[in-house]
Amino acid sequence: MSDEKLQFDELDVKIGQIVEALPKSCVSKQFTDVIIIGGIPGEALIISAPPSGIFPKLVEGETLVLRLKMASGVAIMATSVLFISEEPMFMVYLDFPRDITFKRIRNAARVSVKLPVLVSNLESAEFSCVAGKITDISTTGASLSLTEYVGKEGEQISMKGKFSVGGIQRILSLRAVIRATEKKAIDQIIYGIEFLADNENDLLVLFGFIFNAMAFGKVQNIR
Repeated sequence: MSDEKLQFDELDVKIGQIVEALPKSCVSKQFTDVIIIGGIPGEALIISAPPSGIFPKLVEGETLVLRLKMASGVAIMATSVLFISEEPMFMVYLDFPRDITFKRIRNAARVSVKLPVLVSNLESAEFSCVAGKITDISTTGASLSLTEYVGKEGEQISMKGKFSVGGIQRILSLRAVIRATEKKAIDQIIYGIEFLADNENDLLVLFGFIFNAMAFGKVQNIR
């Protein structure tokens, strides 16, 4: 993961696109979806409530952070509320974002995590429900620290764990293939795995988890 400075037009933002907003006054520090409905280049960005109708409480002059998740990374930008209008529809005019930080996912970029999982070998029933944890993760694979042997390179495994994205928790069972093994101690074996893209819904949740970890820039402890 690396940080870059970008101009707004480099983000290729479209009208109707959903972004996330976090007002400075928000106690929960939870981002809320908003929708971009227009803008004046260099002057203002116009947002409104998404189809859900849920919108963060804002006042004129308040500062907030916008977060845009993209396939290649996460863009984070600071802005402030210029004007709130109720006519002809609810619209919030924001100061045009200029200071934009982009956290890019590179091919080898990984996020450090501490996520308990149960791992089973899909090709050998004798290696089932082995306890361990994911120690780092990317959109293509992860490192597993397990207490017991679960298989050899080239074999497929299933990995079950609880993933949290924006306060929402999902239990996922992801398929992967073992690419590397390394014995660290008597009760610790490190496995390098590559995810198999056979369940798009689960992978979307996984990507959301990774983007969330990137945006907050810290180890995610899931219990």
